[in-house]
Amino acid sequence: MQTDVAGRAARSRGAQLFGTARTLERDDPEVEPYWEAFRWQSDHVERGRSLDEPPGDPLTIITPSRVVYTEHWLRRSGYRPRQTWRA
Repeated sequence: MQTDVAGRAARSRGAQLFGTARTLERDDPEVEPYWEAFRWQSDHVERGRSLDEPPGDPLTIITPSRVVYTEHWLRRSGYRPRQTWRA
């Protein structure tokens, strides 16, 4: 994931996730808690879809072992712009 603020790399931020991914189908009993956390409503509104019909798509869950977060504005506060978080 990466966000480029106003098209300038000096202001960019993003996250790289490293770990294990698994995909759950909508009818899988394990998927419910994940769907509760996923904000699908705003996506449906943007696409003109009804909120009465939740998505039936599969959902991919990533269990991270490491996250590399980059936020160039951290430098202003004396931090390194690239942070590594480990599980």
